[in-house]
Amino acid sequence: MLPIRKGDLYARNRRDRPTMSTLTLLVVLLLVLVGVMVFGSLVYLAHRYPSFREPLLVGLAGVAVLAALVTPIVTR
Repeated sequence: MLPIRKGDLYARNRRDRPTMSTLTLLVVLLLVLVGVMVFGSLVYLAHRYPSFREPLLVGLAGVAVLAALVTPIVTR
């Protein structure tokens, strides 16, 4: 039986873990940036036109919808 070196075990564990591709990482980064812009726009619109009420809640609702769309991409 061959001895198992510590480095071999670590390398095997790293290969078994799923990693996020660069393209997926870029898509997530862009979606986060778009989410920040959408949040800011919704807060601004709600502040500018008081009939929209509760500016922060409107913005948070928009970000929550975006998070619901990004989550399946990240967990894939």
